[in-house]
Amino acid sequence: MNHWPNYTHFAGLDWASHHHDLIVVDAHGAIVDHLRFDHTAQGWSQCRERLAAYGSLPVAMLNEQQMREQIEGADNA
Repeated sequence: MNHWPNYTHFAGLDWASHHHDLIVVDAHGAIVDHLRFDHTAQGWSQCRERLAAYGSLPVAMLNEQQMREQIEGADNA
């Protein structure tokens, strides 16, 4: 596993029901790639192909439904 300073790129994935959005940034935070892909085998294949260009990189995920449930749960506590 790489240490954070050794990564040249980072990715963020917004997980949705029908499609997903992927963004890749370089070590300075500049956006270098963006992909919207369908939640299908072909879409995930597109995603893997696109990410392969960046080698090993950490990916952060956001699931809006889970986040919404956590926010609503915190509001009701």
